Amino acid sequence: MPITLAQAKAALSTYVDNGVYPADDRVVARINEAQRRLYSVRSWLGVLAKYSVAVSPSAPFTFTLPDYAGGPLNNFGDFGLTTVLRVASTFASPGFLNNTEQAFLSDNTSLVKVSRVAGSTNYREYEISGVNPIPSFVEVTGKLQFQPATLNTDLLIIQDLDALRLMLLGLWREQNGQLDLAQTYENKALERLSMVLDKTLEGARRLVYQSKVTGSEQGTMGYIRSRMALDLKDGLHTDDAVLFHVIDRAEEHLMTKGKWFGTIKQFNVSISATGEIYLPTEVDSILFATFDSTRVDVFSREYDFHENGPGYRTSNNSNNLVVIDRGEEFVFDSLLGQTVPKRKYFVVKPDDSTTPATLTVLAKVRFVPKENDNSLMTITNYPVLFEMVQALMQSEKPDFFTFHENKAVELLRAELSEKRGGARLGMQIQGVGFAMGEIHQGL
Repeated sequence: MPITLAQAKAALSTYVDNGVYPADDRVVARINEAQRRLYSVRSWLGVLAKYSVAVSPSAPFTFTLPDYAGGPLNNFGDFGLTTVLRVASTFASPGFLNNTEQAFLSDNTSLVKVSRVAGSTNYREYEISGVNPIPSFVEVTGKLQFQPATLNTDLLIIQDLDALRLMLLGLWREQNGQLDLAQTYENKALERLSMVLDKTLEGARRLVYQSKVTGSEQGTMGYIRSRMALDLKDGLHTDDAVLFHVIDRAEEHLMTKGKWFGTIKQFNVSISATGEIYLPTEVDSILFATFDSTRVDVFSREYDFHENGPGYRTSNNSNNLVVIDRGEEFVFDSLLGQTVPKRKYFVVKPDDSTTPATLTVLAKVRFVPKENDNSLMTITNYPVLFEMVQALMQSEKPDFFTFHENKAVELLRAELSEKRGGARLGMQIQGVGFAMGEIHQGL
């Protein structure tokens, strides 16, 4: 049962100012002070909450954080939110959802992007973008606003009598100049709240991650994240968002180390009449190209300016099949609804016809940050990512970081070799028996 102020007064009055009567005004003041001190440290169990909030049906698509409406605190929904930590689409009816351990767990499959409304003076108002269609309701996770309990029926925002008792003992010592002892009691109160939170979340996360391992598609962020949380030493004690981010960083780091299995993909690109093309956002650079079953030479950006080169061109003025790098530009993508980086190339076709032509390229893909648990990983080798995540989580130890990073790269090289199998990387020009015997001088 949630703890009310009346229950707290009866249980804690003997620890207020070395013991006072429950009806003494000092009891309520000290309990609220103890709550405030503990509340300010972090989001404890019961302090983090989820609400369903309606989104405005027309642009700009905004929502406002639930606020304290005044009056008695008969349920946790009366507190309102002071911050927003995570926003996801939902079908739940508007109102308070929960402030249990479920508020700490993130599914990450339906997260939406939010930002402050431009020109608005309401700091509690946010705008949704980057999602289509716009949801009618969003699930907002944040920290409950601190509201002091005043009525006997008011709920406490810190729902742990043992932690409050220790904090009250600390406040009494602090008021009497015993600062070291006061700090000891405060630390014990924080330790108590931390232990309860960690133990509760450990069991809840284990259940969620075990379900995800069997229910998620292999190769997705959700599958990798779930296995990682179960395998890492402190995985079940690591915040969901932190683990999500470090896996993203691990993949990005490894993709800068070379061309691995999964990082090379084939694309068909339409060539414009002018010859200038923008590659899809996920393409980092062209490695090889072919046009109409004919191999095409790919040149670097300096080719246009080389002293023996053809010079900078803006139209097809050569019969040679050539692809020339033109750098990277930020271009508005109508499908994504935002400006994204794209590699630009110039393609010299055999003729200047306006007939649509297609260039087939083998390209190295760029790292793209994952949006949610359904996002497919570019590097799907779990042991590789596991080693790199371990390295990043203890990057302050250079030897430890280097060891696990090298192990990850080793595994990537082994995987690349295995995937290639017996495939040859070059053509065999000479015969098998070439130069196997002596060449005798004729008589």
